Amino acid sequence: MVVDFHTHAKHSDLKLFKKHSITPFISGYSIEVNKEIVEKMKSHIYYIGIAPQEAQRLTKKEIDQHLKFIEEHTKYAIGEIGLDFHWGKREEQIKKQYYAFESQIRIAKNLDKPIVIHSRKSIEKIIEVLKKNRFDNKVVFHFYSSSLKISKTILEEFDAYFSIVFLHSKERKKVIKETPLERLVVETDFPYVGKTPKKIFESIAYISEVKEVEEAEVKRQTTINAFYALNLRRPEVID
Repeated sequence: MVVDFHTHAKHSDLKLFKKHSITPFISGYSIEVNKEIVEKMKSHIYYIGIAPQEAQRLTKKEIDQHLKFIEEHTKYAIGEIGLDFHWGKREEQIKKQYYAFESQIRIAKNLDKPIVIHSRKSIEKIIEVLKKNRFDNKVVFHFYSSSLKISKTILEEFDAYFSIVFLHSKERKKVIKETPLERLVVETDFPYVGKTPKKIFESIAYISEVKEVEEAEVKRQTTINAFYALNLRRPEVID
């Protein structure tokens, strides 16, 4: 077994994951996708939330209505949520991102659930918001792309995990090298970044190469980490 911690797989995609013994943790991000996940993915591990790039295009009323849905249907975690200053340019957009993010943090605190963070060009503000809201549940930084310095700050401040994609960069290499393996999970962000579920094995190989650890050990430990990050019991069999 290997866990792809962050995938946007649809129900029709699941056979592709099963074929390669990959367990997908399925991420919501929009009203439509969250509802489809809750309806069709009940037997799978998933998390639902309003992503910042979605929040900015909704009305406050639409956000509030869907926050109620998230609160009623969250099972494992809330995500992906956060801030995105790549897509958010106007003041009105940014305000709605903050509103959705902080509202979902409060729901996660009330439900005692972990959160999965989207932090494109916004990591410093993400940290500020988490501190301001005194969030002390587990936090997973999806598609972590920020600096080693910030990653060290995050580990000092939060019960955090970093989700690693297969894309190589100098800064991501530093983060992989210096972060304990016990704090890493792997993902593809299928189908938007990884076009096939098999890309998860490239994420594993990347960590293996940088940390000089056998791929089998990376596969085993990141799978354990994925379950622990969502407060789930370690799977009985990890091969």
